[in-house]
This record gives sequence, C-alpha cells and structure tokens, in this order.
Amino acid sequence: MSKFWEPCPRCGSNKVKTLGKGTFFLIFFGSGGCLIWIGFIFFPVLILAAILILVSPLAFLLPKVNQCEECKYSWKVNKKGTENIPTTPTQSTPVPTTLVTPQPPDILPVPERKTVGFNVSGVTFDNDKGKDIQNLLRKLGKEISRDEGIRVFSGLKNSEILEYNEEVSEFEDLELGEYIRFEKDPENEFDKNAIKVLVEYPLGTKHHIGYVPKTDNVNILKLIDSDSIKSTSALMVGGKIKLVDYDEEKDKDIVVVDEITLGVKVTLHLKD
Repeated sequence: MSKFWEPCPRCGSNKVKTLGKGTFFLIFFGSGGCLIWIGFIFFPVLILAAILILVSPLAFLLPKVNQCEECKYSWKVNKKGTENIPTTPTQSTPVPTTLVTPQPPDILPVPERKTVGFNVSGVTFDNDKGKDIQNLLRKLGKEISRDEGIRVFSGLKNSEILEYNEEVSEFEDLELGEYIRFEKDPENEFDKNAIKVLVEYPLGTKHHIGYVPKTDNVNILKLIDSDSIKSTSALMVGGKIKLVDYDEEKDKDIVVVDEITLGVKVTLHLKD
C-alpha cells in the first residue's frame, strides 16, 4: 500500500490507488508511441503523437494523485500524514559489559478506541423485503430531511456553489444516528454472524438498508452483547453531488450534478 494512501473523501471507499509521476509519464509517452503508427496513415495524428512524446517529461512535474476505484474521484495526495514516519531503525543502546539482572519492562496500558466506524455493506442490492436499497435510501433521506427541516445540498444555490467552489452532496447535513438499529441474523445463509443494519423511521417502522461488513461483524456482535455501545451516529455518503466544472462550449464554470452510489457511514461511540 502506498504511504500516501487515504480513504476516498467523497464516498469513503478504501479501494484507493495512488498515481505517481512515473504513471503519468508512461501514459503520455506510451500514448504517443502508439499513435505514431496511426500517424503513418493519417498525418495529423503523427503531429499529436510527437507532441505527447515531447511533453511526456513534464509528467514528472505533476503532483501525485489518489484515485478511488469505485466512484473514480481523484484528489492530490496529502504528503504530511506519513512522510514524518522514520524509515530507518534508531541507533541501539550499547550493551553493558557488566552482568545486569534483567528487569521486567514496565507494562503501559494500551489506550482503547472510543469509536468504531464502518460503511454499511450491501447497499447496491435488494433488502430482505425485496426492495432496492438505493431507492429506499433516497426515499428515507428525502422524508427525514423534510420532516426535520433539513435543506438538501445544504440549502446552497448554484450561484453560491460557484462563488465558493463548493462540492456538496444532496444529504450533506442529514444525521441518521438516532434511527439506526442492529439486528442479528444467525439464519443468514452466507454468514451466521451477519448483522442487519436497519433504519427505524417513522417510529415502529424498520427498513433494512444493508449489513455490518463481514470483516467487522464479530467485533460488533461482542460490543452489542456486552452493551458497550453508548450512542450511534451515521451519515449518508455519495448519492447526488453538485460540483463546479468547466464548460468548454460556454467557456465558463458551471454547476453540474454527478451521482454515485448512495451509502451510509456508521460510527459507534463506546462507553468508558
């Protein structure tokens, strides 16, 4: 894994790859090399191939870029997070020449995590009632936003998005934590430790929106059985997103609407 790895800031996915300077160089140089052969038949393509080959060394001036493999969002890498980690071993303390009785090391308490987070899995499938979870999440998001007086896209007009160069999702300000419920699913044919994630809205009506990821469900089961969860917070991620893009025909920035998979990011706050 690259030392510049970080989860996708748009959809929260962990499937992220880092594109380095060498990658961009190979793209430019390789594309130019392939186009040369076409250029022997169609001369203007030969000019384009020459330009790509000539500018390919400039790729080494470009910054490293992370790209999400799920929503294809790209962003500059954050070089501050990992560069300060030493890569060489520290100098060891000289061994004394006199015989010293070994002493047991001081055992320091390991700080426990106060939160546990995960993205709800299975949100692109039908739920246990045969309902499409994507459509269900959009419906719930709109209903809860309306009932709680929460404006979609943070209430921003397109002119404000252009002015501040904002990128805002439809349910940016919606908090689902108080409606999240968990239900064990021991009869699940794929995983006996499966845990359903439900949204109870309105009160008394539960909607199945997915599962706790298989990599986390055993740990979450222990937290549920030991009554270790103090509270739950949850946010909708992805879905419809308004962002600023450049329109070549109009020769100006415009607001466009992009849409990716709508998901739910859950954070469990643990008791002391």
